[in-house]
Amino acid sequence: MAAKDSAVAVQELKLDEPVRWDIEHPALYAAVCRLLVDGEIADEVRTRFGVREIAYDNQNGFLLNGRKVILRGVCLHHDGAAWARPCRRPSGGAGWRSCAGWA
Repeated sequence: MAAKDSAVAVQELKLDEPVRWDIEHPALYAAVCRLLVDGEIADEVRTRFGVREIAYDNQNGFLLNGRKVILRGVCLHHDGAAWARPCRRPSGGAGWRSCAGWA
């Protein structure tokens, strides 16, 4: 390839009986992709990943690897004109309320 040219390579991998990532046992794998030029490593990228199954339904809620997991927390945002920002719990123990006026 000439300088500044680009190409796309597609790779597939198969994990036989992978250990699934879970809250109590966060099993992680590392995928390593190497670019060889004349048999020498010219570049290398490592990506950490976990294998898991995620599902949600109206009967069971959130399922991680087939096991019900209760999600705790809120997804609370305010509209800051063009920038929406997450709300933070106010100091002084006031609890959660409308984000209007929080900065």
